[in-house]
Amino acid sequence: MEELLGKGKDLPIKQLSRGDVIEGTIIQINSQGALVDVGAKSEGVIPQSEIKTGQLHVGDKVYVYVLTPEDKRGQLLLSVSRAATVKNWVGLEKSFRDGTTIEVVVTGHNKGGLVVDLGGLAGFIPFSHTESASDLSNEKAELQSILDKMRGETLKARIIEFDREQNRVILSEKEATLGEAINKRKEGLADIKEAQIVSGTVSAVMPYGLMIDLGGFEGLVPQEEISWDQDPIDEVLSTFETGQEVKAQVLEIDRELGKIRLSLKNVTRDPWKELADAHKVNDVVSAKVLRLTSYGVFASVADGVEGLISISSIPQDQELKVGQEIKVQIEALDVEKRRLDLVYQG
Repeated sequence: MEELLGKGKDLPIKQLSRGDVIEGTIIQINSQGALVDVGAKSEGVIPQSEIKTGQLHVGDKVYVYVLTPEDKRGQLLLSVSRAATVKNWVGLEKSFRDGTTIEVVVTGHNKGGLVVDLGGLAGFIPFSHTESASDLSNEKAELQSILDKMRGETLKARIIEFDREQNRVILSEKEATLGEAINKRKEGLADIKEAQIVSGTVSAVMPYGLMIDLGGFEGLVPQEEISWDQDPIDEVLSTFETGQEVKAQVLEIDRELGKIRLSLKNVTRDPWKELADAHKVNDVVSAKVLRLTSYGVFASVADGVEGLISISSIPQDQELKVGQEIKVQIEALDVEKRRLDLVYQG
């Protein structure tokens, strides 16, 4: 406290002035108040009005605020409550600088948000920064009832605006929730490394990919990392459901933001690589007709691998049908570009 306030009990008495916060020891409690040894020639006095029954005892060390410096008659008037207020401001300012989460108690509300107690000081949480307050679209009477019931509730929040001179402390419950979620993800990622194989469950299926619960924190599988299949993404996503257990490979970790990118296809076989390992250009293989177009025929030569049969290689009197089994020759095979050119053989 001495370090934070830049004051101390060893401060020369002649420098004491109103507003100083110093540490002292209770040496006597009587009907007039409490006498406090602050290292001066005479003791300071905490008025009886500031002493709550059972809270102060002889021998206790307390921080006191100088209300009236020692005059020629040796009178030094002190305040415990004012010192506590100063300590609260110092603590809140440190919390604001460090971005730490604190606990606050709801004492009321107004049309803009929640009024909260900060250990004797008042703070404010705008409705736009609350997680616990009701949806403002609720009927007025219903909203009033819900907010009234929140009185006395303890919330976690972070200070987003701080102005001691204006007695202004604005907080956000949402930022505290987000901050704790990020910290939890960071903790979960501490023992995970890139390229590692992890297990989890699908927590959400979205147009842009899958969210995987890895045990208290989530990772994202982008749509291009879900499957080797070249089916439309909506068809690929339709094969997954919430709660489904999966294995994935860690692609990238952002430890600062607590984010992780995953790949499902990297833990499954790559049909293109398998095809390249088993066959080479000019090999004749079996294929199944998938689609007929004006410029050629698409055929599957393995699960997840399809190639294009040039229309020029198909005899004009040859009529192919979807699902038909045929023979094709591999004319070109590029695993990286996922390109397979085929020539009809019959």
